[in-house]
Amino acid sequence: MAKGPSVVAESKKIIIANPALKVEDICLQLREHHGIENPSASTVSTVRADLLQTLTILKEMGGLNIEMVQAPEKKTPKPKQLSRPEQWSDAISRGQDAISDLRSLQEEYQEWLDNLPENMQESETANKLQEVVDLAFEDAETNFDEADGIDLPRGFGRD
Repeated sequence: MAKGPSVVAESKKIIIANPALKVEDICLQLREHHGIENPSASTVSTVRADLLQTLTILKEMGGLNIEMVQAPEKKTPKPKQLSRPEQWSDAISRGQDAISDLRSLQEEYQEWLDNLPENMQESETANKLQEVVDLAFEDAETNFDEADGIDLPRGFGRD
């Protein structure tokens, strides 16, 4: 859960770490402290401007030294590297999905061809549509099925 700004006082010096200037932080504060579930962009902008103005005024007041410091962003962990068999399976799945998408599109082209007016039956458009409709995806599907059925090596003497 995101936290609001944290303030540390050091002998008349105030350090504000991570001032709530990000949209998501402001939205969280409005939701948690003011019950505003979905603040508008103008509300968030107004709150941000008010916060910056307040910090500026405090800084300009005599005797206080305010410093705004952004804490370093948290590093996002690298995604887990898939093993070769997982990559293989993932690639097959993407390929099968692509073939399915192509078949669906091919049906739409077939419908377009079927509904061409009679005066366009011999046109360049009709020829191009026929080319798409005549494509055979059976070989590709067979190759994906065969690839999916292969017993892949496990390596490191585990075969």
